[in-house]
This record gives sequence, structure tokens and C-alpha cells, in this order.
Amino acid sequence: MLALGVSVEGCSEYMTPIMEHVWPVIETGLNDPDAGVRKATCVALSCLCEWMEDECVSKHEVLIPVSISLWNVAQPNGLQVLMRLLDDPVTQRSACTAFDALLEVMGDSIHKYLPLIMERFVGLLDTTPISVKSVIIGAIGSAAHASGEKFLPYFHATMDRLKSNLFLTGEGEEVELRGITMDALGTFAEAVGKDVFRPFFQDMMKHAFAGIATGNSRLKECSFLFFGVMARVFEEGFAPYLQDVISALMESLKQDEKVQEELVGRSLIADLVNEY
Repeated sequence: MLALGVSVEGCSEYMTPIMEHVWPVIETGLNDPDAGVRKATCVALSCLCEWMEDECVSKHEVLIPVSISLWNVAQPNGLQVLMRLLDDPVTQRSACTAFDALLEVMGDSIHKYLPLIMERFVGLLDTTPISVKSVIIGAIGSAAHASGEKFLPYFHATMDRLKSNLFLTGEGEEVELRGITMDALGTFAEAVGKDVFRPFFQDMMKHAFAGIATGNSRLKECSFLFFGVMARVFEEGFAPYLQDVISALMESLKQDEKVQEELVGRSLIADLVNEY
């Protein structure tokens, strides 16, 4: 299964006409009695979503269950298992990553699933470890990006749940969770628009500057990306922050390039396989 996922990057055009033979393999893997195989199949599905968007989107009706009752079905029908895999500690993180990859490419197809997805993901934030929370928040961001203004009914409640992550000061997983939260908040702003996001704008800018002040390269990267999003969303409303942002950017340009060498050559597929 891992080999199948990795190979997609080099031969996606060849695989397109034979996907009718590939999908039964994915279905079998997602329903395999061995949790390790199910986890590897989630990795393969994530890779397929990255390189074969149209083929994966065409399967959304079986990749995402249309009823909440399917979450606890003992013998799921076809590929309607991603929600169930979210409950398995072994496959939970990989299933969230597969969901994130699928949501990233779904576009308008997401609308009828949005209530189901948001209820499920927000509920998982209460029970999962930090490493899984990071993936879930990334998936929520993908859902917001795909749904646009239809994300509005979930915006305020989700903001309330995520704001506390911006105060995390620990290293490792806490830094990653804080950075991914900042990325997601920028995506929320683009989805709901400046008028809705305006009450949060000032505080979120403070958190972004605070991320830069930590000196952590990951948080600095997320803050600069956030500034770019805010400039697009608020346009002239971003002007009061421009001088401070430019100053921070100029300081970052003085940074030793060797600090960033570890990020060179990284890809989604490499990260997924290493995680497995």
C-alpha cells in the first residue's frame, strides 16, 4: 500500500485509465482486518488525493459517509470507512490526514457533508492527543477553504475552540499545533470575509507578531503567511501594520540560510511515509 501511494507521484498519468482497478485495492485496504494495513491505505489515499484530484473527488460519495449513523457501523459498505477509522487510535492520525487531503480537492462537493464533517472534527478536538489535533485543525482549515462563505455557521464556535492554542509555549508538538492553528485562522478569514473576521483581526495580528518574537522558524513562517492572507483580505485595512511587518520581513532576510536546510526537499508523500 505504501509503495502504491509513493509510486503515484511518478506515474499518475499512466494510472488514470486504470483507476477502476486501483479503487477496489484501496477499498480492500481500508477494510483490512490489520490496523497497520488500514493505516498504510490511508497514506496511499492521501497520495492519490495529491496527484489524482479528479479521480478522488469522483469517489466522495463513498469516501465520506452521508449519515452520522455510519460512524458506528460494524461492517461498513464499500469505502464508507474514513469516519470509522477516526475512532481507531492506530489509524486516527492517518485517517485525519487522508480526510484533509480529500477536503483540499473537493471544492463545491463538500457542501452537503460540511455539517457532518464539522461536528465530527470539532468533537475530536476534545479527545485526541496534540499530534492528532494538529492534523484535525489542518483538515478543518481545508474544509473552510473548500466551503467558502458556507463555513460561516461554524466560524465563531470554531474560533472559540482554537484561540487557546495561540498561547502554547512548549516545543515540538505544541509549536506545530500553534503554527497550524495560525494557518487555519488565516484560511477562516478568507472563507468568511473581512467584515466577519474584523472583530478578531487586531488580536490575531498580535498573536502573529508574538509568534515571530519567539524566534521559532516554524512560527515565523506561519506568521508571515498569515500576514499575506490578512493583506489580501483587508487590503487598505492592513496598512497600519505594514511598517511593522516589513521590519520583521527585513530581519528575517538576514537569517542564515542554513537554518532552513532541513526543510529543503520535503514533500507530502515523504512526510506521510516517514510518519507511518
